[in-house]
Amino acid sequence: MELKIGTSLMLEEVKGEGKYYCKVVEEGAGYIYIDYPIHQATKKSAFLLMHTRLKAYFVEGDGVTYHFLTEVVGRIKKEIPMIQLHYKGKESLVKHQRREYVRVDATLPAALHSLNGTFEPFTTITKNISASGALLAVKEKGVFFQKGDKINVWLVFELYDQYYHIQTEAEVINILPSHVEKQHNVGVKFLTLGVKEQEALIRYTLEVQRELKRKGLL
Repeated sequence: MELKIGTSLMLEEVKGEGKYYCKVVEEGAGYIYIDYPIHQATKKSAFLLMHTRLKAYFVEGDGVTYHFLTEVVGRIKKEIPMIQLHYKGKESLVKHQRREYVRVDATLPAALHSLNGTFEPFTTITKNISASGALLAVKEKGVFFQKGDKINVWLVFELYDQYYHIQTEAEVINILPSHVEKQHNVGVKFLTLGVKEQEALIRYTLEVQRELKRKGLL
């Protein structure tokens, strides 16, 4: 694992409700420097007080999430204003052990395309999603999937005021009944998701999970 320049961080106040996102823009001995963080709720640049204690999360290229405890120890203005955070190095990182990716209920727009022209492209929504797959709502209007079918899936979602457009080949792994008339739910496994796209989906699902916990719904 490695915390490097350009790594996206999610920050949570240890004592407080503030949540922010930022990027590592410079490194130093015992420190990292971040751009001014954006407040999750207001989407505005945040001013962190000196000695504010934070828990910082980031996702490695292999999809594993790490966190470390840190503290605001300074402010520097070079080409851009930066905040200096204490960072002890790799030994301070805590790995989140997960047997599988977090799956959350989420209604995201999706477009499905055939790989061999067996059906016309159509749009639908997800019922739930993780960084490894999704459950899709599919109307029984001329489109009948079978287990093992391969399709192209296009997804769009918003994370930290930024829109992500993801395309991946996927395999149908199950077909489930739906309470909606003339509709079934199709479970797919993502096959060709890029590292950056998978990282974005991991951050998205973690953020949805945290929000549900905050509202007492999880």
